[in-house]
Amino acid sequence: KSLDTSYVFNGSAKAWTNINGEASGPASRDSFNVGSITDVSAGQINYAISSAMVNDDYARTVAAGDSGNRRVADTGAAGTHTTTLAVIITEDMSGSLADVDDANGVLHGDLA
Repeated sequence: KSLDTSYVFNGSAKAWTNINGEASGPASRDSFNVGSITDVSAGQINYAISSAMVNDDYARTVAAGDSGNRRVADTGAAGTHTTTLAVIITEDMSGSLADVDDANGVLHGDLA
């Protein structure tokens, strides 16, 4: 069985990160094509993309969790992302911005 390599290339994540987002300051546990992590405020983590995306219309997927507590994750408002910056927003179940133990972001799209 064979598969055209363009299917593999186009379907692969172009950047991803697994972040320990505790209040003491976020730190990357592991990542691909991510240069730095910034704690913007409670519930907002920005991560820098090392090799830029071709535009800011790439697909973003996020997930978040906390030991013993459910969390909601969002990719942030339209316009908050750039070709070299992505955002993870996390909230507690009441809708208040809150830091989390585990935040993850994945980007799909074309590299510049």
